[in-house]
Amino acid sequence: YMLMIMSTLQGTSLYTWIYGIAKKKILQEQRNERLRSKLLKDNEEQMRQTVHPDESDSVNQFIELLRRYGVHTLPRKDQELFVERYILEMSLDEIAKKNPWMSKDKLRKRLAKIIETLARKNIGEDLENEP
Repeated sequence: YMLMIMSTLQGTSLYTWIYGIAKKKILQEQRNERLRSKLLKDNEEQMRQTVHPDESDSVNQFIELLRRYGVHTLPRKDQELFVERYILEMSLDEIAKKNPWMSKDKLRKRLAKIIETLARKNIGEDLENEP
């Protein structure tokens, strides 16, 4: 292999040889850039959807709704209880089976307290936002 390279270099200067290597490298980089640009253009919408999901996405709407009403400000157990009862529409019996340390009566009281807390926070925010 080395002999083949040496034979091709006979009669040429070192600069010509380096110029040829540099030219091939530049051409390869230009091809790579064109391919990258084409891949980016072809997959741009898919990448945008992955990085910035569509605003009409139901999961994002759901999370935004919970944020707007302040569910994220509740303690973790209250958040779970709220979601189980009002979002997943689990019955009090189902929730009580899942949480054996709470009776149905305690669950009712806790849910009422959660709703009261959220209503108080939302009314306070509404008053703050009025002109």
